[in-house]
Amino acid sequence: LTARELHPVSRLHLAQGILAYWSSPLWLLFLMLGTAQFAVHRWRVLRHRFDDSAAASFLDPASQHLALLLFLIVMGMLTLPKLLALLRVLASGRRRRAFGGFARLSLGVLVEHALSAVMAPIFMLFHTTFVFEVLTGRNIPWNTQSRDSEDGIDWRRIVRAHLVHTAVGILWALLALRIHPDFFWWLSPITFGLMASIPLSALLAWPAASATLRRLGLFRTPVEGAAPPVVSHVERNVEAVRGRQIEPP
Repeated sequence: LTARELHPVSRLHLAQGILAYWSSPLWLLFLMLGTAQFAVHRWRVLRHRFDDSAAASFLDPASQHLALLLFLIVMGMLTLPKLLALLRVLASGRRRRAFGGFARLSLGVLVEHALSAVMAPIFMLFHTTFVFEVLTGRNIPWNTQSRDSEDGIDWRRIVRAHLVHTAVGILWALLALRIHPDFFWWLSPITFGLMASIPLSALLAWPAASATLRRLGLFRTPVEGAAPPVVSHVERNVEAVRGRQIEPP
């Protein structure tokens, strides 16, 4: 960020990338502090034998608490850009047809939004681990993804990658349930996503699931319907070169 002769836009992009990773440990810290705050509040209620509604009111949407306002603001920031992009595509018939039509495009946005919400706590722990390893000077390999699905789902690799996430989700859910049932459901989008990390990762890596989505026309991009001219030109040249090759005896 402090390098000389670096364009301000490049500095902005670098800052956004840094904040994208730092947002995960900050979010985790916020959730941990919120859990501790409600646990202390619940303990004080039990200690002084107040009415149980005092603890439940902490999570009541009708109450004037900033937690609900913060939740709505964050949900708006996550949903509004996708909604605006959807409306922009739907406003154009050509774009709408290129993305598969109104029904497929709208359903795809809903499915993607739901998957993003479930996967968000998983990425939170992944990115928090990355930040911690960078700060402690550990080496973080940036290997290429394994896109070869001929051998099926690598269950051992999936379990090894998400075992800690599953354990954190289970323990956090049990703690929230012990604190208060309302707090358990309030935290359920986080804990359920972590507990489902192994089957969710396996589902997303399952070739049959990808084939089903392709058959239904979900997550379709304009490139899949009509290849760009440069791609078509390269494919024609490749086929022409292959046709001129002489097979060895």
